[in-house]
Amino acid sequence: MLRAAIVSGEPRVLVLVAVHDGLPWLPAQLASLAAQTDVDLQVLLGDDQSSDGSPEVLQRWAAQDTRFRLLPAPSACGGAAANFFRLLAQAELERTDYLAFCDQDDQWYPERLIAGVRLLADSGADLYSAATLARWPDGRQRRLSQTTQQTRADFLFEGAGQGCSFLLTRRAALRIQQAVRQHADLLASVHYHDWAVYAAIRALELEWVFDPQPHLEYRQHQGNDTGARASGGGVRRRLALIRSGWYRAQVEAIVRWVQVLRPGHPAVEGWQSCQSRLSRLPWVLRNGRRRGSDRLVQLLAVALGWL
Repeated sequence: MLRAAIVSGEPRVLVLVAVHDGLPWLPAQLASLAAQTDVDLQVLLGDDQSSDGSPEVLQRWAAQDTRFRLLPAPSACGGAAANFFRLLAQAELERTDYLAFCDQDDQWYPERLIAGVRLLADSGADLYSAATLARWPDGRQRRLSQTTQQTRADFLFEGAGQGCSFLLTRRAALRIQQAVRQHADLLASVHYHDWAVYAAIRALELEWVFDPQPHLEYRQHQGNDTGARASGGGVRRRLALIRSGWYRAQVEAIVRWVQVLRPGHPAVEGWQSCQSRLSRLPWVLRNGRRRGSDRLVQLLAVALGWL
């Protein structure tokens, strides 16, 4: 049966879904999107030239539920972040109140969106993120949370948690959309769209609020981009990326992104003023990542010349 769009006084939420070869998880994720409660839902689906049957699943959803719309990719995006940036650049944000990002392989609880809407309304913040429940195929699960005590420059080195839990106000989304459209070249080397979004929120001096209650399952599998820090594989992948110089390149890309959003930002100027390892060590100790253990790893990376 064709599902008609909802017309009500409920908050309008646009969800961007980036897809690439997500067939094993996609049907359950889309069903959990369709089951969201107390919101006027719209979903923009972006397939990055999948070859596993995902496009057919997306086409069926777009045909049977008018809340879902498929945005074909004329050429390969090259990664999830590029796919999300493409969706964000083309989204019709004037018709929505809030914007969310959705991965292809999670599963949302029915209250996932309305919980974010309510906390944003209560707090006056412009970016919401939440704890997630990491779940492994063998039944193990673990709640993943965030340290919310911000430092002067944490956003240059990390995001605000899993982007699948993000919700932005239209005001924030419009400002970031404009920057994405104007500076797409700067974002071409950014691997994590959610890190770039959090950096933009901080650069624009907007507020972030964190919900310690998980409202979605962050499913862990071999195809995860990075995976949960609680997993041995996730930890090993993170350390390998730091040693390889990849993390340094990502920090440099985020620094350039912040520079165009707010020229002369004190966090950027402070980081760039530290030209030696000896000067960077105390600066990172004061201004680096939020979690103490993460900051220690960051200090080690600086000391070894990896950052």
